Amino acid sequence: DGKPQALHRAALGAWRLAVLLLFAAVAVCATLLPLLAIAATAFTGTLSGGLAWDNWTLRHFRSILGAGSEALQALGTSFALALAAALLVGVFGALVAYCSVRLRTRTALALDVLSVLPNAMPGIVVAVGLILAWNQPWLPVTPYNTWLILLLAYACLLLPYPIRYANAALQQVSVQLESAARVHGASLWQMLARVVAPLLAPSVAAAMLLVFAIASRELVASLLLAPTGVQTVSVYVWRQFEQGSVGEGMAMSLIAIGLTALLVLLAARLAPRPGH
Repeated sequence: DGKPQALHRAALGAWRLAVLLLFAAVAVCATLLPLLAIAATAFTGTLSGGLAWDNWTLRHFRSILGAGSEALQALGTSFALALAAALLVGVFGALVAYCSVRLRTRTALALDVLSVLPNAMPGIVVAVGLILAWNQPWLPVTPYNTWLILLLAYACLLLPYPIRYANAALQQVSVQLESAARVHGASLWQMLARVVAPLLAPSVAAAMLLVFAIASRELVASLLLAPTGVQTVSVYVWRQFEQGSVGEGMAMSLIAIGLTALLVLLAARLAPRPGH
């Protein structure tokens, strides 16, 4: 029937308390303390004033959230690019996953390997490769020095996510459902739209939300490829640190973290659970 089998979880027994304490310690040191440091800096007027009541302020947030501010423009640019990247890699990743799982040809398998290759490369390598590929004087048209080069970089770096999500979902879908649709007269595209797409939608949507969250704060490729006059959230924060405006940079970071955290939680809710 194509449904996944229910998983049986093993109890930790006597190790339960130790595992929970270890997990809590790692979460506090790796996540909670850095977030508290970011929040404290964002709400602090001056670093030298310390964590005193008379040093708490909202001026950093008022500065970046003011009408026409560079921060809001950077936030809008990041979200627009992240949305475009999520849609692009979501559709393309689902098609690549279907070809690699169902067709099983050498070409499909080679495409699957190439599509996940960015996971093995640092972001700086991908960015430099795009510069070398598209910054050539003999090219009649090039996306270099435009927002399209950022979109290409995000799509290249994040394409493996929807492919892996869709691949895992397809492994749990019986091919007999597709065969039944074809037997009853459905064309290939009708079968994909009415049978495969609804079954893949939760997994691909969750992957697209993760892509959106990661792309909206990507730093390395954005620093190397952002054209003149275009700022993303990460570039804005980086430049605030360079200029000594640490408070505004941390305030922007806190806003971006909050928004992307909500998206990650939404992705977790959309992702199919074992046994469902």
